[in-house]
Amino acid sequence: MPRTSRSICLLGDGGVIGKMVRSTLLEDPAITNVVSIGPVRPHRLQRKISYHEMDLAADNADNQLSDIIDAEDIDTLLYMGYLSDFGNAELDQANEVRQIISALDRRHVPKAVFASTTAVYGALPTHPTHLVERTPLATTAESEWVQDKVKAEQELNNFLLETDIMVTTLRFALVLGPTVQNFMTDYLGQRSVPIVRNLDPPLQFVHEQDVSRAYCQAVRHDVEGSFNIVGDGALPLSVGLRIGRRRPSSVPELSAAPLSQILWEGDTVEPQPVLADMFTYIWVADGGLASTEMNFQPLFSTKETIESFYRSRREN
Repeated sequence: MPRTSRSICLLGDGGVIGKMVRSTLLEDPAITNVVSIGPVRPHRLQRKISYHEMDLAADNADNQLSDIIDAEDIDTLLYMGYLSDFGNAELDQANEVRQIISALDRRHVPKAVFASTTAVYGALPTHPTHLVERTPLATTAESEWVQDKVKAEQELNNFLLETDIMVTTLRFALVLGPTVQNFMTDYLGQRSVPIVRNLDPPLQFVHEQDVSRAYCQAVRHDVEGSFNIVGDGALPLSVGLRIGRRRPSSVPELSAAPLSQILWEGDTVEPQPVLADMFTYIWVADGGLASTEMNFQPLFSTKETIESFYRSRREN
């Protein structure tokens, strides 16, 4: 059911997706106040948007946030989480979620939307072909990046037992697009892309525009629970590289160096251990629940998303 939101608080909207979300919300006549909160003022912030400087990593962030919620009369909070800084692989999301929950304990808001990732399912040989929202979280994952995202969702699950706030969690697939930047865009953007010999994993993406649309859909409509936000279908890595006219560079499956390290050429990109799992097991999520409960349909399939990403690279 549509919700009339008077005042929206955006946490971590400093990246390109945050700009899309702000622009869309400003066009909605039912939304009278949009508040941006973060450690750095977003570039070219629209005049109608209030900005409050705040770092969620600070010790007193929960007090600051609760004061802002009170002063701005916030009724909907949107936390963009690991997507806040152009999708870089941050390792402090669990702590940020704890700070937000502490603030919400002090200043009640009717609704809160949190960003997460399909990586919380982990990568296991026993996983089904398509991961659904009831799939257990990867509490024993080796990747620190995955552990952080799992801990963040565990904080939310504990919070749900004690609150009447409507909480929506959006689990995004790997994000690609013409402007977004993250460790996967760095990896796929190389001219010569290292691949593991004899492995051709299916990869799933969601377009940056669909990420923005999902945020706005969750803000405007009351939907409670966790939802996979993914592009339709999946593509073998080899097919994605052919689309991008990238040259694959095969590396041995067994190597003295960690797998996450050898998946990059040179030292220009920080390796992420989470990719080692992506290259070994099926890690594709089902978006059916978001379709039925949120009425969310992606505009871009996985194939169209990677085409959009590589097309922008050729034009630049």
